[in-house]
Amino acid sequence: MKNRAVSRRGIALVAVIIFTSIFVILGFSILSLAETEIVLAQREVDSKKAFYAAEAGLEYGVAKLNNLLGEQRQAIDLDDEGDISARYEVPLPIIEDFTFDVFTIEKVGDVQTKVIESGPYKGMEALIQKYKITSEVTSGGSKPVSARLVQWVEDQRFHLFQFATFYDHDLEVEPGPPMTISGRIHSNNAIYLEAASILSIDSYLTCARNIYRGSKPGDPRSGSGTVEIKDADGVYQVMDFDSTDADWATKALETWDDRVQSQAHGISTLKVPMPIEDDQIAIIKPGETDDSEALKEARLYWQADLRIIDGVGYDKSGNVVDLTYEKDANSVNPVDMTKTLHSYREGKDIKITEIDISKLEESGKLPDNRILYVSTHIAGAGEQDGVRLVNGSALPASGLTVATDNPLYIQGDYNLNKAPASVLCDAINILSNSWQDGEGSHYATGTEINTCFAAGHSPTSEADGYGGGLENLPRFHENWSGMNLRLRGSMNSLWSSEIATGQWHDSDYSPPNRDWGFEAIFNLSNLPPGTPILCRTHRSSWREGL
Repeated sequence: MKNRAVSRRGIALVAVIIFTSIFVILGFSILSLAETEIVLAQREVDSKKAFYAAEAGLEYGVAKLNNLLGEQRQAIDLDDEGDISARYEVPLPIIEDFTFDVFTIEKVGDVQTKVIESGPYKGMEALIQKYKITSEVTSGGSKPVSARLVQWVEDQRFHLFQFATFYDHDLEVEPGPPMTISGRIHSNNAIYLEAASILSIDSYLTCARNIYRGSKPGDPRSGSGTVEIKDADGVYQVMDFDSTDADWATKALETWDDRVQSQAHGISTLKVPMPIEDDQIAIIKPGETDDSEALKEARLYWQADLRIIDGVGYDKSGNVVDLTYEKDANSVNPVDMTKTLHSYREGKDIKITEIDISKLEESGKLPDNRILYVSTHIAGAGEQDGVRLVNGSALPASGLTVATDNPLYIQGDYNLNKAPASVLCDAINILSNSWQDGEGSHYATGTEINTCFAAGHSPTSEADGYGGGLENLPRFHENWSGMNLRLRGSMNSLWSSEIATGQWHDSDYSPPNRDWGFEAIFNLSNLPPGTPILCRTHRSSWREGL
C-alpha cells in the first residue's frame, strides 16, 4: 500500500511539472505574441507617421512650386527635364525625427496647348506644363521606417481675355436697363448680382469666395429685377438663393449643373504671375532700373517696343525715337500734348496726351511687336493727366496693345476691323463719335469699340456708396439716352484705380443701350500682343512607392 501511495504522488508531481511547463510555455508564447503584436502595431504607427511625413513633404513641394510659378510669367524655363528644387535652391523640408532621403520637383516633358476637358474651366484653352514631386522619408531610431510618395502637378496657364469678365477684387453687377453677359465670369473675391430690370448670364460663373444675390454692403441701392443664369442645357434658371443658403453647394449644382461654382465647390484664385504680392497694378507701372527679371517679364513697359513718355518717343533700349514725319510739306506728329477735356466725375480738367493711331501707323513708327506704352505726368495743380486714343477705327491687322499707368480715353469707333487689340490702364473712359472737348452738355452718338481691356475700378464702400459696378467699368461722360454703345471684347479689372479715383455718380451721364458681348475671336491663335496670363496649380494624380 505504501509503495502504491508513493507511486501516485510521483505521478501527480510529474503531472504538475508537465502542466506547469505547459502553462509556462503558453505564457511565454502569449507574451511573445503580445510583444510581436506590440511591435507590429508600433510598426504600423511608425509607417503611418512616415506616410504622413512624406505627404507633408508633398504639400511643402506643391506650395513651393506654386510660389515659383506665381512669380514667372512663363512656365519655368528648363531646356530639359530637370530638378527644379535644386535649380531654384528650394530647401529640404524639416520634420522632427524624420530625414528626407529624396525630395525633388521635376519638370516633365514640354509645355502643351490643351483644351480643358472637365471642371469649372471646361472648354478653355490652356498652356499646360507637368511637374513631378517626389518625397521620400526615413524615420530615426533603432528600427527606421521609410515612405515614398509621388505627386503629379499641372501648371495651367489661361490667357486673361478668354474671360468675358475677370475681377481680382469683388465683382458687382447691378445694371439699370436689361444687360446680358455672354462669356465666362470669374472673381477672385466675392460676386454680388442685382438688377433693376433683368441681368442674364449665359456662361460659366465662378468665384473663389461667395456669390450673393443682392447688393454689396455700402451700396444703398436695391433692385427688384431678375437675375437669371443658363444651365448646361442652355435654359435660363432664376437665381433666388445664394451662398448664404445652408444647401448652397448642392442647390447650385442641381440648378445650374457645374456652371455656377464658388469656394464651396473648391474654386480657388487664379493669379496673374507677379513677383510683387497682391500688387497686380504693377503690370501697367513704368519700369524701374532695379526691377527683377520676373518683374520685367510682367511689366508692359519693358515689353513695349515703343514708349511715349511725357510726349517723347523711346525704343525698348531707351533711345529717343523721332515720331514726326513729313506729309504734304508739313511736319506731322502723331502725339498731341495741347488738348484738355473736363471730367465731371473727377471734378478736374484732364491734361491729354493724344495718340492719333492712323498717324502713328502712317509714320511707320508703330512698335514692331505692336505693344505701345504711354505715361504722362505733367498736369498742373487741380488737373489730372490722361491718355486719349483717336482715329483708331482701323488697327494694324497684326493688332495693337496700348498700356498706360494713366486713365485712358477711347474716342470714337475703335478697331472696326477686329484686329487683336487690348488696352490696359488706370481707368477706361469711352467718348462717343460726337464728343467735343470742353465743359457743357455732351450728347453721344452710336459708337462701336472692339477691344479687350484691363482697367481699374472704384469699389463700393460704406463711406462713398456704390462704385458703379461692371456696367460702369467703362466710364461715361455724355448723355447716351437712346444711343447704342456696341462693345465687343473682354472686360476685366485686376486693380482699383489709383489716379482716376472720382466716385461714380449717375448724375454725371445718361447710360447707353449696352450692346455688349464677349468676342470669341480673341483666342490663343489671335491674342492681343502682351496679353496677361492667369496661372493655376492643378494636382492631377499621385502614387505611393516607386
